[in-house]
Amino acid sequence: SWDALVSQMAAADNAGLYAPLRTVTTMAQTEDSRQHALISGALQAVVRAMAMDEAGVLVSACQALVAIVQNGSTRKQAAVDAGVLSALVDAMAVHPDEWMVAEEVLTTLEVLFCSSASSGRREREALDAGVPRAVCNTMSLHEERPGVQELGCRVLRVLSSTAELSTAAFAANATVSAGALTQINPAMRAHASDARVQKECCAALGAIIARSETRRIAAVESEVVAVLAQAARAQSPAVSAAALEPLAELANGPDACRIALLEAGVLGALGSALAAHSADAELAQRACLCVGSLALVAPQWQLQVGSESVRLVAAAMRGHVSEARVQEAGISALLNLITNSRARKQAAASTEVVGAVAASMHAHLQHAQLQIWGCTFARVLGNDGNGARIALVEGSALHAILAALGAHKGNLDVQQWGLLAVAAIAVGPLERSVVEAGAAKAAVRALGAHLQHKGCCELALEMLLSLAADKGAGQQAVAAEGAALVPLLKKLRKVHPEGASVRGLVDRLRQGVNA
Repeated sequence: SWDALVSQMAAADNAGLYAPLRTVTTMAQTEDSRQHALISGALQAVVRAMAMDEAGVLVSACQALVAIVQNGSTRKQAAVDAGVLSALVDAMAVHPDEWMVAEEVLTTLEVLFCSSASSGRREREALDAGVPRAVCNTMSLHEERPGVQELGCRVLRVLSSTAELSTAAFAANATVSAGALTQINPAMRAHASDARVQKECCAALGAIIARSETRRIAAVESEVVAVLAQAARAQSPAVSAAALEPLAELANGPDACRIALLEAGVLGALGSALAAHSADAELAQRACLCVGSLALVAPQWQLQVGSESVRLVAAAMRGHVSEARVQEAGISALLNLITNSRARKQAAASTEVVGAVAASMHAHLQHAQLQIWGCTFARVLGNDGNGARIALVEGSALHAILAALGAHKGNLDVQQWGLLAVAAIAVGPLERSVVEAGAAKAAVRALGAHLQHKGCCELALEMLLSLAADKGAGQQAVAAEGAALVPLLKKLRKVHPEGASVRGLVDRLRQGVNA
């Protein structure tokens, strides 16, 4: 029974603890038995056994504790309350050369902190007990052991990514102070061919530097960027995707981080990763996020983010049309790319790139924010000249914009950005394409849906006037909407009695319709 085991452990010396500890591990296989271990005091007895000098006893005690506390937040906290954190930190100090002890202690720490529902209490107590520094010291002492490096990074990751954000930030700062960043670099270099070590190092780094410019700069100063770029080129898609997580975090940091990434050739690494692992959606998303952030680098570095970046993002989008997360990151990246560079804007003015955006908008028609970004992309590109406008028509972006206007009648932002995009395309020889695509109907529909909004009404009226100025198909298209349009024009004068610009547009359009 559990009571008998507790009595046996209380009376045992070093050698006498092996058998009961192994029995605990064997018995704690169900939730009921684990709860009995807590109620009987077996959990506390196991923690006390960790104070013994014998390394083998410590290993057995760690295994027994893991068996008891797994999947039980209350039991994990009970172990912490019993002093397990101090016992584990002391164990790493007492047995510095025992790699088996190190691995068992690190495994136990990971299990104690691995919980999606953590309140942050255990993590705060771990910081008070000196866990981050003990883990980093152990990793340094066993740099040649892949298991120690993998498990050490895993502990640092779970400590720094607890759901309680203030604790996570405090823990991440503590891991940096303990030397985690300087330890991750040699770990990745020493085990470049070990996928598990590479993945855990990248994951730990991503968790540590998240939401902090200071920690991102510290990571750059630890010279970890070069090893991350190398990991991004890995043959393993899992390693490559893992490396892109901290790279995207760094790219989202201050310019010092972006410049370090560009100097390390990260854009080339992203291209290699996408080419080698084109089927990995998570990798594609992170690559797009990284490129989009790099496009915001200071003006004197803009030439380093070349036109190839546009094609790289478009390729990622085409490879994962059904993945909303990839499309969001991709269109956002394209917007950043074309806003800050004429050369990149010209690279985007191709049916290949425009087609990727149009396909995204068609595939995610109900995704309002994605439609807004797609319309914004078209508006920025359309203002660049007839070549860009032709690409927007031939790449199906015009039809995607009008589909967005039809699907999101009540969304003011979609309507305004959509109308602006159509207006940017409807210039010169492209006006007929806009007319044939149904722009007049879309403008009248926007007018009716947002009669109270002066800005939207002005955009819709200006488009209708522009179309009506064409004595041929454009005028006919506007006239065909007369049954819906004329009553709206009457209402507009009442809704906006003091709006001179609206009244002027209404009067001009009524004259055109009557004519």
